[in-house]
Order: sequence, then C-alpha cells, then structure tokens
Amino acid sequence: LLSHILQIDRYYLDLYNQASDREAQVNACRAAVTHLFAYFGWLRGVETFGVTWDDVNVVEPRDGPIHGLPRGIGVILLKLLPQTKSSQAATADVVMAYRSASGLCPGLWLQRLRALLPASELVGEAYVIAHANGRPWTSHYYRYTFFYPTLYMLRALGDKYPSKYDESPGLELIRAFWSFNTLRRTARSVVAKKRAETLRKASPAEAVEHGR
Repeated sequence: LLSHILQIDRYYLDLYNQASDREAQVNACRAAVTHLFAYFGWLRGVETFGVTWDDVNVVEPRDGPIHGLPRGIGVILLKLLPQTKSSQAATADVVMAYRSASGLCPGLWLQRLRALLPASELVGEAYVIAHANGRPWTSHYYRYTFFYPTLYMLRALGDKYPSKYDESPGLELIRAFWSFNTLRRTARSVVAKKRAETLRKASPAEAVEHGR
C-alpha cells in the first residue's frame, strides 16, 4: 500500500540520520533511491540497478520554468534503453517527479547520495546503485538487506497488512513479496484511484504511457 511505501521511505531516512559513518549513510541513500526509482519509474530490477550516472538527468524544481515546467516542479529523467543510452539527442525513456504530492522525494535522495560520493564514483559510466567496489546491487541483495527487514519491522509494529503473513505454511512473508516487481505493482495500483495522499488518479492514457 502507499502507506507502506511512505513508511519504508521514512525508515531509510532514519537509517541515514542515525548512520555512524559515511558508508552507512551511502547505503541508506542507495536503498532509498532503489525504493523510489522502482516505485516512481515502475522499473524492473535489471532496469533499476543498470542505471549509471550518465543515464540520469535531474531538473531541479527551481529550474522547472527553464524546461517548460511549472515553477517549483522538477523531474528526474532516465535513459534505460540501449538506443537512448547511446544517443545524447534521444529523449528520456522514463520521467519521474522530483517530488510527489505524497511527499516522496527521489530528487532529494539523489542530492544526498551525490554529496556523499567522491568524484571517482560519480563518473558517467559508474552505477548509481552500487557496492563500494563499483559492482551494481542486485534485486536479491536489496530485498534481503533492506526491503524484507522493513516488512518484518512493520509486522512487529502491528501493521495489519503484513501481520496476516504469520509464517504459517502458505503465509510466509518473503514468499508473499518474493519479487522486486512488488514495487512497480504497488505503484500501478496506487495511481488507479484518488487517495488521501495524492492529488488525483491517473488517466488510462497516462498509466499506459508511463508503463510502456
């Protein structure tokens, strides 16, 4: 549910604020970027972890009008397909809000991550979501290191939705959310109707265009 997406984002913010060293802060930022790229972009794991700094173009909210956007509106532009990655003139494959009406802000998490990384890890071909050795994270690593622990935490706090997965046969939490695609399915469901945290539902054409 959207409430869980928001709670997980806040949990990563807690990890970031309470980190005892730079590496822990970097990992919290990368976990949050993974979470929000997959959610906002409706991305698969291979797409999320294949993004390099060359593939990312950020329009800050203050610069929105320069790019034909309303004042205060920014976007994150991603190039995912080989034909767009190799062409500087090609348009982005995926456009995401810098900040959503619900308060989720992938743009701010990217800012935090950039500020923590040395110049050598910000070169164009370097992966945005990577280990210290430069190798990209995987869906398995993210899910078992960050995502599943947050779901267990929510269950321990009494959240009704994960609490029904009590580890009895057929109700194991990891089996219920076994795929990285959980995040894109959640996002597609959220935009299907107006919710308390959102401005409106997506039109059918918007959903098809964003998901294509």
